[in-house]
Amino acid sequence: LMKSISHDKGKTWSTVEDSDIPNPGTAADVVVLQSGNWALVHNDIEEGRHRLSVWLSKDEGETWPHRKILVDGMPGSEVRGHYPAIIQGKDGIIHISYTNQIAGPEGQPSVKNITHACFSEQWLSE
Repeated sequence: LMKSISHDKGKTWSTVEDSDIPNPGTAADVVVLQSGNWALVHNDIEEGRHRLSVWLSKDEGETWPHRKILVDGMPGSEVRGHYPAIIQGKDGIIHISYTNQIAGPEGQPSVKNITHACFSEQWLSE
């Protein structure tokens, strides 16, 4: 996952560089939670979109020790999770929507839909 840092509230930015966070060059989304912690949803592998995970950082993205897998397909399978978006509701519940793809019935094309996942920050930090 690529990153750029601003130390002046977004007026200027550092040169974009590759972070230690694995990502195959696909969409990712981050939200600052009511607690001040950060939540990141992305494909956390270097190739493919067969795994989609949500990560939690308690130190503004320096480390991401808490992780939950939302989509866990095998490499080369039709399973995909991509184009994620994340928000937190006023009630504190975290909501993620993403394009979900699974294998269709034998001889049929894959099935694509939009999936909505919701959970608490506590669940994510367990």
